[in-house]
Amino acid sequence: MEYILENVKVLDFSRLLPGPYATEILVDFGAEVIKIEEAVKGDYLREYEAKEGEFGAAFASLNRGKKSIAVNIHSKEDYKKILKLIEHTDIIVESFRPGVMKKAGLDYQSVCNIKPDIIYCSISGFGQYGSMSLKAGHDLTYLSYSGLLDLMTKNIVDTKIEAIVPPILISDISASMNTIVAILIAYINKLKTGEGQYIDISILDGIYRNCMPIILPNYLASREKPKFDSNTLYGAYANYSVYKTKDKKMISVAAIEWKFWKKFCDAIGHPEYVELIDDDNAMKELRYCISEIILQKTQKEWMMILEDKDACVAPVVEIEDVKFVENLIKKKLLTDNILLENPINFSTIKKVSNKDVPRLGEQNDSLREEKNQI
Repeated sequence: MEYILENVKVLDFSRLLPGPYATEILVDFGAEVIKIEEAVKGDYLREYEAKEGEFGAAFASLNRGKKSIAVNIHSKEDYKKILKLIEHTDIIVESFRPGVMKKAGLDYQSVCNIKPDIIYCSISGFGQYGSMSLKAGHDLTYLSYSGLLDLMTKNIVDTKIEAIVPPILISDISASMNTIVAILIAYINKLKTGEGQYIDISILDGIYRNCMPIILPNYLASREKPKFDSNTLYGAYANYSVYKTKDKKMISVAAIEWKFWKKFCDAIGHPEYVELIDDDNAMKELRYCISEIILQKTQKEWMMILEDKDACVAPVVEIEDVKFVENLIKKKLLTDNILLENPINFSTIKKVSNKDVPRLGEQNDSLREEKNQI
């Protein structure tokens, strides 16, 4: 066997980010993932800008190496085709609202009648059960309910607080990680016991454990809401902050431990600042003084001074320059200009590379010919 997940077959009914990202990881290690898409339009990300050739770049990133068949899951004819596919499937992933797959006759219980040992994973905003289960939502919705968005604020004026809309789909990516972990745990269990599994992934529920494992327990224990002016990890302290440079760029300082902080203070020529980090009353003045010092040199000049000092200092790399970061280049994480390789490395387990992006319904005919599966 060349790849660890070779011969593992997955039907992926999901779209957008959470499901496709998880199943893409399965593709990376050899699984055959058949993307079941809505006829005509397919996954919404196919048309999402920006595009690289005929594909949306985001779609290509999340679906390379998969196969695509375009069907109407509510059509009797297509339904029969899907049932035939299920007979040869190990894992199903879907991301519709609760009830949609049941209406189509493709819910877990229905599928179990065909394939009793199926691993079936449902991803939804609020989980399959409960009063919130049928609510519509997107990433910002789940961040709002989780309490995390409340903490992503900045004071614009004394009387006004503006919430920051994060550029990262935090809750969706969190759900992807939960999905892949759950699927692989269920698959290991199947290898040991022979039994299938139903997996209920709630995007909202995942935020608490994945994104707030320190913040939420601390709040529940102290009943004190984290504040920007009194929390190290919020940038309130001089040793964990971002500073502007002379050329209007920035550097970040993450010198939380005393040993790193001392190296930083020595490097900027102010060893007397070391002891001030424990003085909350001096913090505002300390941050101001360091800001004025960092403004005296360009980002490049500061990195020439600080980069080899092991002080947890980094340049704030602008997005257009990310492709020049050494890790990304040396480890060949970027392929075909836009595609990101899986960053997980093993001593002997191989990853699949050079994967093509499927056109909508590209495998409809070929899969029909293969073992008369469709």
